[in-house]
Amino acid sequence: MSTSWDDELPVATLPEDRTWRENFCFDGYDKDRDIGFWIHCGRWSLDPGIWREQVLVYLPGGDYLAHRAWGYRASDRGPSAALLDLVCLEPGRQWTLRYRGPARRTNSAELQAGVLRDGPQGLLDLDMNFIRSRLTEPYFGNALFSGPAQFGLARFSGLSSFGNAFFADEA
Repeated sequence: MSTSWDDELPVATLPEDRTWRENFCFDGYDKDRDIGFWIHCGRWSLDPGIWREQVLVYLPGGDYLAHRAWGYRASDRGPSAALLDLVCLEPGRQWTLRYRGPARRTNSAELQAGVLRDGPQGLLDLDMNFIRSRLTEPYFGNALFSGPAQFGLARFSGLSSFGNAFFADEA
């Protein structure tokens, strides 16, 4: 079964149903390096033309880098929010995730204590590739939520290559 551009990219026309949502989510973990990430970009409920981006990186030793924002930049290959770009290079086969911007270093105790307060920011620079191979199949899936509350489309993918990541704490 082949995947088309229409299957991969954000919908061209938003449904009239105001409860409808669209989300893109990528995650991965490298057990040898004890590092992982969760990246989400979804349409904002108050204005679905605006994307809500969330970037969470799991660091060795238990710390995290966290970022979230709302934004919109035009893109013909996937959602682009404030600082996050999710770019489909080949339907059903390859995506590139790029983020360059602030991230707050935190830990599990602080995250579990409640709302994460503002704090010092460092610079996080991510460039990751998702490439479908026999090792990662099934790579991609679409899940249409249906039933009493049909509300959107979710896409999920498996990681093939972590790529490059750089973080510099604020001086």
